[in-house]
Amino acid sequence: MKKLKFLKYIAILILAFSCSNDDAKEQQSDPIIGTWNPTREVDFNNDGTQVVDIANVCELKGRFTFLENGSLAFKTFDGNDIDDCVEDFVIQEGISSWEKISETTYEIIISYIDPSTDQVETNTQIYKITFPDAITMRLASVGELDYNEFSRLE
Repeated sequence: MKKLKFLKYIAILILAFSCSNDDAKEQQSDPIIGTWNPTREVDFNNDGTQVVDIANVCELKGRFTFLENGSLAFKTFDGNDIDDCVEDFVIQEGISSWEKISETTYEIIISYIDPSTDQVETNTQIYKITFPDAITMRLASVGELDYNEFSRLE
């Protein structure tokens, strides 16, 4: 009988720890993970007033994808009319990366081939990234008030 109680106790402990580990994994998922598109840019004048630039139809076609493995892919478009949107900049998955440094600080590393030199160029930036809600991301250079806003697509 003691052995049966002991086995029940062990089973309860295993279930408790396995459930809490699943919960911890769900809570650890970074809110940046997903696909985002640019929606607007907010700049602040010296007097504190905001200048809001809403993304045009071509800019709205842009996609920024942050993957769980720390990889980053994105595609941007230039133009002003849906009929003249031109693919502007493309970074394939696995070439660039992101890393969370603190609660609101991320390091973004963009690597690309410079078409004028055919050399790989790398640009590393530290950004303040916040999430006012589950579908909005704000990206600003550290120490700056100006930010770009994105909407979650998936």
